[in-house]
Amino acid sequence: MIKSLQSLRFIFVLMVFFSHFTWGGAPYFSFGGECGVSFFFMLSGFVLSIGYGEKIDNHCFSLKQFLIRQLSKFYPLHLLLLSAFIALDVIRGYGADVTKLLLDIFLLQSWVPDNGYNFAYNGVAWFLSDVIFFYVLFPTLYRAIVHATAKKSVTISAVAAGIYAAVIYIVPPDLVNTLVYVFPPMRMIDFIIGIIIYRLYVSPATNTFRRWTNGRHSLAKATFIELIAVVIVVSAYIVHGHTPAKINTTVVFIPVLPTVIYLFAVTDSSNGLVTRLLHSKIGVGGGKLSLEFYLTHTLVISLGIYVLSKVNINLGYALTAGLCITATLAVSVLLKKYFADKLYFTLRKNVINT
Repeated sequence: MIKSLQSLRFIFVLMVFFSHFTWGGAPYFSFGGECGVSFFFMLSGFVLSIGYGEKIDNHCFSLKQFLIRQLSKFYPLHLLLLSAFIALDVIRGYGADVTKLLLDIFLLQSWVPDNGYNFAYNGVAWFLSDVIFFYVLFPTLYRAIVHATAKKSVTISAVAAGIYAAVIYIVPPDLVNTLVYVFPPMRMIDFIIGIIIYRLYVSPATNTFRRWTNGRHSLAKATFIELIAVVIVVSAYIVHGHTPAKINTTVVFIPVLPTVIYLFAVTDSSNGLVTRLLHSKIGVGGGKLSLEFYLTHTLVISLGIYVLSKVNINLGYALTAGLCITATLAVSVLLKKYFADKLYFTLRKNVINT
């Protein structure tokens, strides 16, 4: 496990949280959601390549077993939370939309070019709709990217970048969110970038780079590299606020997040000051809860704000956010310990490994 990246999961899922939280008319932190989603897509490609790349190379990779394993980690939780949102709609007196419900059950909502379908019920579940698509293509993408010659890689990357830029250019403004930000084939570029990061990470150049950071003056070198990654994210935040939606939803993060993931992965074994913070038990522990936190946070926010408004209590932005984060963490711990992990263990024992 790369501890620094595990802690970054927690940091970026908190950024996603604040993109969905508001109180007293405060603006949503849109940068957090868009940056966080791009980070998790890229990290997924990178981590899966580390975990399964050798099996693919040795021809002992089973796509069926892989898909069952990945789905068992989040699909039962998805159905549980979907049921909670349906129950809330019933309580509020809202009618059920069968089409939206079926799309959510089968995690196909991202394929409909309409945000009314993309974000129905537990809106953040559209992310799962995308990753399933990536998982199906993962072994094919891995072989094509990791084993391609340098010349072929450059050529394919240039063509793909050209097509990607052309599509973004022609997409009308009112469809940017659903076709650029949500649509699985468009977001696949982030997942592919994650596999490209892996190719660089296992290259001889990275071994040389790692030896340099762990050599003389390792503390100063590692800290300097880590601070570069932090500055890059801050710079992206500044740029994000001054670019059109077609750019700031995804494109602005393409040169930023791969650098962040790569640098923190390389310096994970160093003794840099930022790495020391990221290796804390709180950060790593929070990272392990990132999936549960991500899937439950909008529900907790909605319920928390509803209850506070009903009892007419105004805690202010910071205290309300802190309360919702604490509640989301508590719910995440309970769901992971008593539902997700137990069910995954049962499925792994009786289904996955059979």
